[in-house]
Amino acid sequence: MTASTPRFIPHGIVPRPRSPLSGSDGKPPTWSERLQALKYVPPLLKLVYQTHRGYTVAILALRALRSFIPLAVLWIGKLIIDGVIAAMQGRAA
Repeated sequence: MTASTPRFIPHGIVPRPRSPLSGSDGKPPTWSERLQALKYVPPLLKLVYQTHRGYTVAILALRALRSFIPLAVLWIGKLIIDGVIAAMQGRAA
């Protein structure tokens, strides 16, 4: 099968390739449209909080904890590089 040959799809429906961020016209949303979409976040969080408070608090805490992982990776990399430099200087002395 080549890239230009469409694959068989039952009932003759071939899905149109689309970006997950594209709008109905196929263009990506503008920055103002993206910022306008953020107005739905507080009501969503309120609904989730009303559904199960513990779940909401746990998810927010895990997201906050997860945000520190890149910093931890950088710090561990720094420790490794510092260790290699210290070992090289120890051998040269």
